[in-house]
Amino acid sequence: PFYLTDGGSVEVKMMQQKADFVLSHGEGYSALRLPYGDGTFNMTVILPSEASSNDELINNLGGIWKELIKDSHKVEVNVSLPRFKLECDYELIPALQSLGMKLAFSDDRGFENIGAGGLIISEVLHKTFIEVDERGTEAAAVTSIGFELTSMPQELEFRVDRPFVFVISEKRTGAILFSGKVENPLG
Repeated sequence: PFYLTDGGSVEVKMMQQKADFVLSHGEGYSALRLPYGDGTFNMTVILPSEASSNDELINNLGGIWKELIKDSHKVEVNVSLPRFKLECDYELIPALQSLGMKLAFSDDRGFENIGAGGLIISEVLHKTFIEVDERGTEAAAVTSIGFELTSMPQELEFRVDRPFVFVISEKRTGAILFSGKVENPLG
């Protein structure tokens, strides 16, 4: 089950994979970096500790992200992650106006020379669609070397069975392209 913030739970299909990933731990969170899309992106799943919350992680994301992009050491991890899909529509005119772009939406908009009739910007929409499934988190091929152990090591596990934050970033620069939080993977 996936445990919700309100104490309830929902049954979700979990993706399972055992492979080498970057696994990080910090104050109030654990994070796992997964290859995403065509290989030029990463999806980092940030799981708050039991004493923390998604909102706390988001408020501290700048500092947490600086720590996470420094880490590049991969370890073998058993990963359990719910499939999820997010669709969001944002009306951007208020945000653009608050950033100082007011003229384009006023009567003195400066579009007089573009056409014969009056021309205004009536809406600015941003649509986002994120789907995470086995295709979106598929790991690249890895080479392994066999070693014989004298004692059985403890396997690392990263089980995402409660609300979490995710970040999709460009692999080479670490630039954040999108971030979000999943409170309930069913919607």
